[in-house]
Amino acid sequence: MKKIVCFLLVMTSLTSCVYFSVPSKLEKEFNFCYTNRYTGLDTLLNIEGYYTVGIISNNSYHSGSIIETDTIYLSLLFYPDGMFVRNFDNYDTNISNYLSNVVKYPGEGIFQSFHNWCSWGCYSIHGDTVKVMFMNHPSSPSPTWYVYENWFLIVDKNTIQRINTRRVYPTVNTEFYNSLTKDQAIIPASFIAVDTIPNSNCWLKKEEWFWCKQEDYMNYIKEIKEN
Repeated sequence: MKKIVCFLLVMTSLTSCVYFSVPSKLEKEFNFCYTNRYTGLDTLLNIEGYYTVGIISNNSYHSGSIIETDTIYLSLLFYPDGMFVRNFDNYDTNISNYLSNVVKYPGEGIFQSFHNWCSWGCYSIHGDTVKVMFMNHPSSPSPTWYVYENWFLIVDKNTIQRINTRRVYPTVNTEFYNSLTKDQAIIPASFIAVDTIPNSNCWLKKEEWFWCKQEDYMNYIKEIKEN
């Protein structure tokens, strides 16, 4: 029994700090790449803060003649260097306080939760539309990976509207995926200003395949090692 307990303790400690390799097929399906260049998005949108988007889904059951609905809210953050992050609202309902503490306590658990375990990706600008591709970073020994692409229409400086979404990895039949999301109503995402935003030096930037140019990747790795 003691051996089993020790094994479980070791596995628990490993999953809390070990990175699991990104599947090679996922790398190929992730067809956005990171340039580490100023995008100019801040001339179109306020990005000194985050956006909160509401998703309303009809449930498959009824209460009398009334359809029950669920609304979930997701927080999104765009960086001027082309990076994007979401799902950081999973860690604290007071998002402004959470982001501030990420900066305040570098290297601690709250810092790790943001830079290592949130869903990170990058974006590109196409006229009045911002196209985003992001992925999760599972910590399980039997990880489940996913990649999604979202398109956001720029309504005004403080509002964006999600107009398209698709699951990139694992691949899924488009008709089937659309059937799962067809009853969703997307509330426009509103801007919320914050005083402090953590940097975008996340785990995904350490993946060479994520970068458009190998030279930029090598320069970045050299820079973080020196600092």
